[in-house]
Amino acid sequence: MNTLPTRPIYAHTSEDWSQLRAHFMSSMLMDTHLHKLAQNIGLSWPLRESGETPSKYLDYSFEELPTAPGLDGQPQRLTLLLDILKETAAFDQPFQGMVETAPPPAKKKETTVQLLKRNDIPPGYPVKFTGLSLATKDLCAAEGSVTLSDAIHFLQNLAQTVLVNGEVKQFLNALTHADTSALTRFLPIRAGSKGLHFAEAIALLIRSLPSGDYRLLATAHHGARTGPAPDCERIEEALCREIEHLFPWFHEEKSALAVLARSGEPIDRFFLHLNDPECEAIAKVLTLRLFPRPVEEARPKSFMGKMSAFFRSGQTKSPRY
Repeated sequence: MNTLPTRPIYAHTSEDWSQLRAHFMSSMLMDTHLHKLAQNIGLSWPLRESGETPSKYLDYSFEELPTAPGLDGQPQRLTLLLDILKETAAFDQPFQGMVETAPPPAKKKETTVQLLKRNDIPPGYPVKFTGLSLATKDLCAAEGSVTLSDAIHFLQNLAQTVLVNGEVKQFLNALTHADTSALTRFLPIRAGSKGLHFAEAIALLIRSLPSGDYRLLATAHHGARTGPAPDCERIEEALCREIEHLFPWFHEEKSALAVLARSGEPIDRFFLHLNDPECEAIAKVLTLRLFPRPVEEARPKSFMGKMSAFFRSGQTKSPRY
C-alpha cells in the first residue's frame, strides 16, 4: 500500500495569478532560479538557463502566460510553474517577516526610451517604417503617436486598459525581453547585432505591401521570371518613393549601397542577411531604380579605331585626323 503523501492538485485561476504576481514582485525569491525553488518542494524545473526566475514571467497577464517564452505550447510546464510559485509563496511569506534587513530595492522597470537605447534604436524613428500592421499604424497615427517611442508608450498604456491584439502583445513582449529574433518582424534590426539596418528597413517596406502586389513583384523578379508586368512599374515607383524617405536614417549604409550599385558590382551581398530570396530579388530591382549606373560618355576613338572604322565603311578618301 502506498503511504507516501500526495501533492495537492491546484486549479489555477486568474485571481491566483494576480496574487502570485503581487507576492513575488516584493519577494526576495523573485530572482531565484526556478530549479532551486522546485527542488525545495520536491519538484524539478526543466529549463536551466540563467534567466529562468519568477521575475521572467511576472510581466505577463494570466491570458498571456501560456504564450510566454518557454511556456508556449507546453501546458504541463505552465501548470508546473504555477504549482512551484504557489507552494513557494506558502512558505516564503512567514520567513520574509523574520528577516530584519532593509527591503531590497524594487526592480526598476526600464522606460521605453531606455529599452530602445539599450538596442541602439533611435526613439524618433517613424512608426510608419516598422513592420506593424496597417491597422496598428493607423491606430497610432490617430493618437498622434508618430515616433517609435510615442507609439510604444501608447501601446503599453493601451495594453493595460483593453485587450490588445496578438501582434501588439508580441511586439511589446519582444521589446521588454530584448528578443531581437522576434523584433526583426517589427523593426529593421539584425539578430545578434544592435542598431537599425538599411537592408532590413527596405525589406519591411516590401513585406508590408498588399499580398497581391507582393506576389506580383515576386513572380516578376524571382518566381517564374516571366518579366515585369505593367503594374510592377507603379508598385516599384511607389516603393522607391518610400525608400527615399528612409535615407536620412541610414546615411552610411545608403551611401555604401549607392556606390555598390553605380559601380556595377554585384549588390547581392548587401541583402544576404535577409535570408529571403524573393524579398532580396525585389530589393535588388528597387536598388537599381534608385541608384542607376551612370551612362559612360563616348571616348575619342584611337588611331587604330579610326582606321578600323574607315575600312568597315568602305570609304575611299582618307579620313581627317
